[in-house]
Order: sequence, then C-alpha cells, then structure tokens
Amino acid sequence: MSKALASAAIIALLALLAILPSLALHSCPMSYQPLLPPSHRHPLGTDPIGRDALCELLMGIRASVEAAFAALASSILVLIASLAAGVSEKAGQVVDSLAALGAGLPRMSLLMVLALATRLSPVEIGLLIGLLASLQGARATAARARQIARSLYVEAAHAIGAPRHRIILRHIAPNAWSSIASYASIASSAAVYAEAGLSMLGLGSPATPSLGKVASLVLLTPGAILTKAGLAQLLAALATVAALALLVHEAIKLLTIAQP
Repeated sequence: MSKALASAAIIALLALLAILPSLALHSCPMSYQPLLPPSHRHPLGTDPIGRDALCELLMGIRASVEAAFAALASSILVLIASLAAGVSEKAGQVVDSLAALGAGLPRMSLLMVLALATRLSPVEIGLLIGLLASLQGARATAARARQIARSLYVEAAHAIGAPRHRIILRHIAPNAWSSIASYASIASSAAVYAEAGLSMLGLGSPATPSLGKVASLVLLTPGAILTKAGLAQLLAALATVAALALLVHEAIKLLTIAQP
C-alpha cells in the first residue's frame, strides 16, 4: 500500500508540474536583454531572445508530461488488448505477426517523417510512442496470457462455467500486470525523450513550449553556448528531461511492485 501511495504521489507531482506553471505563467514576455547571466531575478538567466529562461523551462515541462501520460495510456491499451488476444490461439498469432512487424520499424525515423508531414503535438507524439514501443511487449504479454491460461486455477474457472471476460479480468490480467506495467513504463520514459528530441530538431508543434526548444534555441544561437546563461539553460533543460523520464518510470515501477 505504501508503494502504491508513493506512486500516486509521484504521478500527482508530475500533474502539478504540468498544470501549475501554465496557470501561473500564461506566457514568457521578451522584455529583457538577451543572455543575461543567472541572478536572483533570473535564476537561469535570460534566453537568446530576451525571455526569462526559468519561465520557459517551467512552461516546457507540460509538453513532456503530456507525452508521458499519453504514451502510458496507449501502451496500456495495446498491452491489455494483446493480453486478451493471447488467450485465443488465432488472435495470439495476429499479435505475434504485428509484433514482428513493429520490431522492424525504424521508430524515430518514422516519427520524424510524420512530424515533417504534420507537426505533432506532445499528446500525439506520446500516443505514437506508446503504440510503437508496446508492439514488441505485446508478444511477451500474449505469451504470458497463454501461460496463465494453462494454469490449474484458470482451468478450474473454465470448468465451473466462468465467462471468458471474467477469467481475463479476475485471473489473467492481475497476474500479468507486472509485465504490462514494465513495458508501459519504458514507453512513457521514451515518450519524454522523443518529445524533447523532436522539439530540439524543430519538428514539434510550433506554438507549444517545450524543453527541447529551450535547448535548441541555445544550440542554434551563435555563441550562446559559450555564455553562462546559455550553458546553464542547456544543462537545465537536459537534466529536467532526464528527471521527468526517471520520475515517470519510477512511479509505474512502484505501482508494479505494489501489486499482489
């Protein structure tokens, strides 16, 4: 129970980090001299176009969290569907075929092509990452479902006439939850990095603040990386991306451990 509460606390913290800055800071005005060094007024200095860098960093967190939650939702849906399909021999073969197809897809290249064709929002990036990252896990989840379906207590449930959906929900899903959550945590962490990476390359949504844009602006402005402000902003953006990915992973990991 304590691990479940810790997981819920981390998820609530991520939600607050995504919501509160947007409520308190509607925008970051360009009203300062560019690349002012860090100070008590501007802890990360100002960015190359004269905005408070900490303000931009806080506003960019929302995109990363949205991508992580979207990837979590889509990956869990895919894995639960594969779990249900794994009980059926024919449906399980379909899952295996789709997983084999997904394993050969160049995921980041596919995302970049889609982002060039239509600028993807953080939620769309998360949904795609959750789908692509879960295809390989779908095969393992379906195999786990087949293994559990052959257990004595599931056969006993069949013998007393329990319907298939009840068997899946009561017996198979709880015992396969650790596998589902493990793949979902990987997908969520990957979505944080993917959203930041696409934004850093200029392929994210133009109107959406992002941690990747904070880093990209420093890297693309000549000489900015050589200033105290530029270096502080680049390191802060990269560290925040890594911290958010770790928080998402740990939150789901704790929830997995908390399961009976």
